[in-house]
Amino acid sequence: MFRLSKLTDYGIVAIFAMADKNLVSASDLSVSTNIPEPTMAKILKILSRAQIVKSKRGPAGGYVLIKDLNILSVGEIIEAFEGRISMTACSDNSHDVCQLEGLCELSGRWSGINAKLRDFLYGLKLNMIMHDHKDVSSFSDSKDRLKSVHIENNNNEVSA
Repeated sequence: MFRLSKLTDYGIVAIFAMADKNLVSASDLSVSTNIPEPTMAKILKILSRAQIVKSKRGPAGGYVLIKDLNILSVGEIIEAFEGRISMTACSDNSHDVCQLEGLCELSGRWSGINAKLRDFLYGLKLNMIMHDHKDVSSFSDSKDRLKSVHIENNNNEVSA
């Protein structure tokens, strides 16, 4: 099953909760989102490391969203929480060695599919989700990125 972790999902919830606020504490975010405070602290640490939010220390401190929702993509958030988006170890040019590498009929074919998925997720901006869009196919910026992927069995080539 291909599913985001709860932490990633909660990270997007936290970003939405911060969207219209100048500075908000982890405690206030926890209350407004109903996400436990220790989990919220972990989320904010990850978002801070990814330079999506910035923290201000002290009694009047808190967190502020520093990325514009028109620019911030779902792909960027997923990679902040989950690591590089990759359907298989061999699809992102990682150095992970697959036991089937020399025998695999699909070798190299996942790369094109993986690239399309990454393009789609990076083209999907948070403002598109936030403003009451329910159907992903209506996202014009991202819809063009979801062209079918054609796999040629003869040449081991993937094309869009």
